Amino acid sequence: CMITIGLIDDHDLFRTSLRTLLTVSGFFSISIEAGDGEEFLSKLKSGKPIPDVILTDFQMPKINGKGLIERLRNKYPLVRIVVLSMFTHYHLVNSIIEAGASGFLSKSIKANALIDAISNVAAGKFVLSIDDSFQSVNISDINLIKSNHISLTPRQIDFLQLCANPSLTYKEIANQLNISPKTADRYRDELFKKLKITSRAGLLLYALETGFIPKK
Repeated sequence: CMITIGLIDDHDLFRTSLRTLLTVSGFFSISIEAGDGEEFLSKLKSGKPIPDVILTDFQMPKINGKGLIERLRNKYPLVRIVVLSMFTHYHLVNSIIEAGASGFLSKSIKANALIDAISNVAAGKFVLSIDDSFQSVNISDINLIKSNHISLTPRQIDFLQLCANPSLTYKEIANQLNISPKTADRYRDELFKKLKITSRAGLLLYALETGFIPKK
């Protein structure tokens, strides 16, 4: 069964490229396309059926991604919305999670990973990407993370907090902690094992949901 997609982005070239990519894949059909949130809401109001998955930019004129998510979720509580953005700061990720999105994807994500991520969202998963790949999480597991109190050492917490900043490479994290890159790799692997997480995006989500980094 074809997954219907709503596309919202104020950059025509990006939107056209994304439409072509998704259509050519054979898994998706574009049911609504708009240059901003107001236009999208207007098309829904005119009677167009709500798509299975809505892909939207965050920084747009008239209404930003968070405002659009809140308005859509208020009227269509079961809607699945994914934000695509060039900006991957954890405050932005947290903002769209709290607004009720089904995922956050970096615009640097690879084409095949994007297709897989959208399919995961359509199947009821939450997806998160801060680079060219993504992590898929059961939506019910996001709340479980909050109550999953695992004991971390102060040094592991320092490392986790720095890992949650997408702008820092592992080498830069090592420099800030005054440790070698090899030691940084060991800290990362220890956290992956202890938290049962397999990606840096997963560390970001864990840090957000457990309060190890501030929410704004």
